[in-house]
Amino acid sequence: MQYCAELFYFFDALNCVHRQHYFSLYLLQGNIQNQLIQFELLLTAATLVAAVFAAVAGVFGMNFETTVFDYPSGFNLVLVITGIVCIALYFAFLFYFRYKKVLAA
Repeated sequence: MQYCAELFYFFDALNCVHRQHYFSLYLLQGNIQNQLIQFELLLTAATLVAAVFAAVAGVFGMNFETTVFDYPSGFNLVLVITGIVCIALYFAFLFYFRYKKVLAA
C-alpha cells in the first residue's frame, strides 16, 4: 500500500513540474509572437516608405514636360527631397509605435 502512495506522490510531483513547464513554454511562445508582431510593424512601415519612392519613380516614368527636367540637377534634388521625407516618415512611424507602446523602447 505504501508503494502505491509513493507512486501517487511521484506522479503528482511529475504533473506539477509538467504544468510549470507548460506554462513557461506558453509564456515563451507569447513573447516570441509579440516580437514577430513588432518586426512585422517595422517591415510594414518600411514598405510604406518604399511605396513613396515607387510613386515618385512612377511619376517620373511618365512622358510629360515639367520644369524639373530643365535643370541639370533637378532629378537629383527630387531624389534627395524624397529620401529625406521617407526617412522622416519612417522615424515618425517608429516614434508613433513607441509612443503607443507597441514597440519596446
